[in-house]
Order: sequence, then structure tokens, then C-alpha cells
Amino acid sequence: MDNQAETTKRKRRLFPRWRKMTWVLMIESAIFLIWIIAGASDRPSKDCEADAILSKQDCIAASDAGTAIGVGLVIFFWFLVTIVCLLIWIASRPKDRKETA
Repeated sequence: MDNQAETTKRKRRLFPRWRKMTWVLMIESAIFLIWIIAGASDRPSKDCEADAILSKQDCIAASDAGTAIGVGLVIFFWFLVTIVCLLIWIASRPKDRKETA
């Protein structure tokens, strides 16, 4: 009966029982994903108007290039932060074996 009570207790969890660094990786990835979506969707090329310096087509092309550079930098930072978090995650892995004295 203890085994059955233990399995029903496990099924009732709202969140999985992961290590803390796994949660950090998931939250970090969600934040960067939201940042990329917000940066790509809020591009200034929607508000371009022709003026003396740039035509409307040049303004759209320049703002889209700037958006691509910005999103590319966010992806690069996401990669760097993920590498650091993964190294910490690997280094903090719990040991499965028991010490024998």
C-alpha cells in the first residue's frame, strides 16, 4: 500500500520535480523567446514615410535590416547565457552513487 500511495502522491504534482538549474534554463529560454518575438514584431518599418534623405522603400529596408541585426544579437546572447547555464547545470549534477567508507 505504501507504494500505491507514493505513486498517487507523485501524480498530483502541479510542476515536475526538476533541479533548480533546469528551472533556470527553462525560464531563461522563455524570457529570450519573448524578447525575440517582441523585437521582431515591433519593428519600426511600419511607420516609414518618404522624406528628403530616404525613400519609403529604403526606410523599410534599413529598419528591417536593423531589426534583423537586433534579433541576431539577442539570439547570440541567448546562446552565450545558455552555454553558461548548461555548464553550471552539468557541474551541479547530483551524484547517483553512494560513498563507501
